Amino acid sequence: MSTREQNAASQYDALVAAGIAPENIVIEKISGKLASRPQLDQLLDRLQPGDQVVVTRLRRIGRSHQHLLDLSAWFEQHNLDFVVLEQGIDTAATVMSW
Repeated sequence: MSTREQNAASQYDALVAAGIAPENIVIEKISGKLASRPQLDQLLDRLQPGDQVVVTRLRRIGRSHQHLLDLSAWFEQHNLDFVVLEQGIDTAATVMSW
């Protein structure tokens, strides 16, 4: 039995609720630190500057902490916004407070 965070249907529903068009949703069913991630690789290949990558949780995209850091740097280098719904992360937000 899958947990809520592993359930593809709940991830899909959260992304649709966040305004992501169903045709733009990619859900990788392969898990594990060393597993090939063909859906992620295809997604990264088709992204254009100004696009936004939205995930429900950080662990949904990164294989490891280092992989997550590498992806974040790659997104920045390619002028992509990164949004993590459950953690409230949005690199497009320009809120400044002191």
